[in-house]
Amino acid sequence: MKRLKFGITAASIPIALLSGPVIAAQDCSDYIPSINKQMASFLAVVGPRAMKNVSLDEFGNMVDPMWGRPIVKLDTYTLPESISKKLAYRFTDAATKGVRTANGRTVCNFKYEANDGFKIEKGYINFDVEPFSTTSEAVMFVSPGEATSGVKFRPDGFAQQVINSAVRKSLASDPQYKGKFNVVF
Repeated sequence: MKRLKFGITAASIPIALLSGPVIAAQDCSDYIPSINKQMASFLAVVGPRAMKNVSLDEFGNMVDPMWGRPIVKLDTYTLPESISKKLAYRFTDAATKGVRTANGRTVCNFKYEANDGFKIEKGYINFDVEPFSTTSEAVMFVSPGEATSGVKFRPDGFAQQVINSAVRKSLASDPQYKGKFNVVF
């Protein structure tokens, strides 16, 4: 019986080392410029646009009229220009916390600043960044232990949260809808 031997040839090692673009950034702050650019462009385009079929419940949350109990229903609504110009969501800083051994994801702590035209909110959120991410296209998920853990990060989704907040606060401050909501914004 013949014995088969397997080994790594020297030629395959340089090929693996040359595949640099698929390696995740070593510093989490390298992802910030691309993500901020995507969120800013989304807010600039969608923020001033008319929204169709806006329905809010008694707490000011946007709801599907078929499943929720809306108290305010509008066919279309456009944010006032003075508010839509202020809309912003951006990451200001990031820290690399380490790498998860189970899946190889880099754990990043992002500090953010969000402005819905009424209030500037600051905070931080942890994300797990996939090892194949690049600085121009980060694939990341909200880290375990966070309120929405496991949710895939999408710049347009996070920017949409700012728009939704602006719509509910704008409607709550409108004299026509004053007193309809059970919360103070």
